[in-house]
Amino acid sequence: MPLKDTSLKTLLEESPTGTPAGTPASRKRNVITDIAEGRYKSPDTAWPVARRAAHFFAWAAIHWPMQFVPWRYVYKAITGMKSVHADNHIDVLALKRKSGAIREHLFSHYCEGDEGEVQFPGQELKPGCAWNLVVDPLGARATIDMKDFTDTNQRGKALRFLSADRGLLRSSKVVQLDEIPANTPEDRVLRDFAKASKKAATESKRIDFQTLLGATLPPKKKS
Repeated sequence: MPLKDTSLKTLLEESPTGTPAGTPASRKRNVITDIAEGRYKSPDTAWPVARRAAHFFAWAAIHWPMQFVPWRYVYKAITGMKSVHADNHIDVLALKRKSGAIREHLFSHYCEGDEGEVQFPGQELKPGCAWNLVVDPLGARATIDMKDFTDTNQRGKALRFLSADRGLLRSSKVVQLDEIPANTPEDRVLRDFAKASKKAATESKRIDFQTLLGATLPPKKKS
């Protein structure tokens, strides 16, 4: 039976956002100080590391939106360590390599099914919500709303799709069906695939994705 993530709402309500009144400017809070002071607590150490990291990024997105968190601090947060590893520590690097799995956990546990319907202060997360993991040289963060999700997730997928589409068009011009043998069942399967892919790339009625997406793709924001 999958573990239910019922603790996230409580964790979010218990951890205050922003700088408390009367806090000196030199002690202004941020996501790093919250981690250092143990304000975030991983809900279940039996969870896989990627699942725990997804939980942390969801928490951080609510309390410290748009703030990138260095991977060494993510590792500290989800393990409860007192010290902070170096960026090149083997465990920190291993966590960083799990970004794909973390992204999947973010979406599956906080966007789909019953767990995605957990309500947070000032925000409701429901199926179809806008969780995605954004990785940057500074660290990583979760997206905070549909605008952020579209700008970071959908843009990248569109660019990769357009690149693949251009590649298919180029390679299809090279493929010569009469030069592909059809002596064995495997050869015939390959020839049928080549014929279908060539048709898909050169079909006169195919959608012109380069124009449809390329013309509307927003320019990338300057960092």
